[in-house]
Amino acid sequence: MQIKLLLLMLVVITALAGCGGSGPNPKPQPPEPAPPPSAVASCSEAATGSSPNWRQGATTVGSFGLAGPGRDFHWSGVQRQKSGQYISKVPAVANGTTPVLLRVPRSERGRVGLDYGDLWTVHSINDAQSAVTFRPCRDRPNTAWPGGLALKNRRPITLEVEIGGGQTGSLQIGTG
Repeated sequence: MQIKLLLLMLVVITALAGCGGSGPNPKPQPPEPAPPPSAVASCSEAATGSSPNWRQGATTVGSFGLAGPGRDFHWSGVQRQKSGQYISKVPAVANGTTPVLLRVPRSERGRVGLDYGDLWTVHSINDAQSAVTFRPCRDRPNTAWPGGLALKNRRPITLEVEIGGGQTGSLQIGTG
């Protein structure tokens, strides 16, 4: 009698272990791809000041812009690296205190990388970031950050800008 009860329990446990749906077990889902590398450019990494007329020499979206002659990729200051890639110094400026996200769109990845948020200069796109969040200083009317772009070539590029989680737009630079 005890053996029959033990066998019955074994059959029930085995049957329950096999339950869980009809058909074969579904394939496990692949893991989500890692988010692109990103950085934060805070007030502590900002330059000491910027001109109130910074927009005159900048390509802008809303309260944010990339300034200076480095926006023209044919400018003599754009440095060619041993790898054949280019480094262009292009300061970023934000008016006000609203955070700004600058990112490389998927269509431009492999062609451009961002170099903001630290004092180390990248030497290739692989060293660079694909997104940077700029956090302006709260005690300044506008905040400027040194930095720039790592470029595969001198062709124009488009970057995406998101201001304060709301307003979005595109910056096309390198057009001369």
